[in-house]
Amino acid sequence: MKFKKIAVLLLVSMSYMSLSAAEVEFNGALTNDYIWRGMSQSAEDPAVSGGFDVTSSKHGAYVGAWGSYVDFDSETNTEVDFYFGYADESARGVSFDVGYISYNYPSEGDLKFEEIYVGLAYKWVGVLISKGLEDAPDNTEWSVALGDSGL
Repeated sequence: MKFKKIAVLLLVSMSYMSLSAAEVEFNGALTNDYIWRGMSQSAEDPAVSGGFDVTSSKHGAYVGAWGSYVDFDSETNTEVDFYFGYADESARGVSFDVGYISYNYPSEGDLKFEEIYVGLAYKWVGVLISKGLEDAPDNTEWSVALGDSGL
């Protein structure tokens, strides 16, 4: 049920962006290990992942989905994430990103959680803080990027 709500929310969000002002990007990867926040999500085995993003070139709003192979102790072997947010950059090179992400594991109905995040970057230094919502593990994550911040 929650999956359907997220899908509807993504479709509604995308409908507010006119197609002429939207950029669509697809991505894919084959990795030797899917590592997330320092922990292997694929039991140190190769993983295939891919996704797409729709971004408003006029307003900075974005929406997207991403999926990957995972290997947990259970029957879970697929992760599908949905996200949306707003990102922009000032004339002085300061960029920010604020958004929401939902982590879903379709074959394991009880295994899913949501986060909100805020990122701020200047040139080659960036900070990202994410906070779990209701069903998320009890933690707040933060990271510092050195190099191309990519926010």
